[in-house]
Amino acid sequence: MTMVLEKINSYTRRQRGGFALLYGSLLALVMAFLEPGGLIVNSADRVDFVGRIDAMTDLAWLSHLTSIFTAMAAVTVIAGLMVVWLTAHEEGLDCTGTRYGLMMAGIGAGIAILGEGLDMMMVVAIDDGLGAGAAAGSDAVMQVALAMHSVKQGFAFVSTPLVMLGAASMALGLMPILPKGFHRAAALITASVTIVWTVLFWIIAAIVDFEGWNAINGVGGFVAVLWLMLLGRSMISGLIGAHNNS
Repeated sequence: MTMVLEKINSYTRRQRGGFALLYGSLLALVMAFLEPGGLIVNSADRVDFVGRIDAMTDLAWLSHLTSIFTAMAAVTVIAGLMVVWLTAHEEGLDCTGTRYGLMMAGIGAGIAILGEGLDMMMVVAIDDGLGAGAAAGSDAVMQVALAMHSVKQGFAFVSTPLVMLGAASMALGLMPILPKGFHRAAALITASVTIVWTVLFWIIAAIVDFEGWNAINGVGGFVAVLWLMLLGRSMISGLIGAHNNS
């Protein structure tokens, strides 16, 4: 244990923040693929609430696991983004963009974590019931589960644009201290994709087009996660700094 702590302390704060970004984002991506009713495991349409609930309850242990680790991944990424903001401040940047991005991403991640808690309680309610008059698998419990899942989707409608705009703000704010060439191009592409995604999302939300939401779901998030992993790798390698602005 002592050797592990010594190894961790041998890294700089920026490197530890980079590890948090890299592995937190990777963990979030893996959990998105493993979540029952999601992209791969027992896949169900996002607008098919009953199908998604059935998928999660059929693999209750995996549902609990992905909810817990998704929450852990979100906290880890936010910890990494806080180090990014401190790095920008130390390098003499006007940190308005990075601070704004950190706040939006942090609030969005917090709301998303609440949604994961709802998923866990929904699975517990269906498996174990809710007491007298609401036995496991009963219609009453299913109605409660549908309400919980609807609330979780409402949280997603609020949290996802916050996270996307937070990533865009961070990407644009960090441009001056990112290495020229590929890294700046990746940041610009990320900002462009997440902003366009958010505008499309608002249009879809305004016309209540759930099929449209289903079509674009995941695209912006996938791009943002890949960029966060690249940003983390850059911090670990010491590539971020004011020297890139010369």
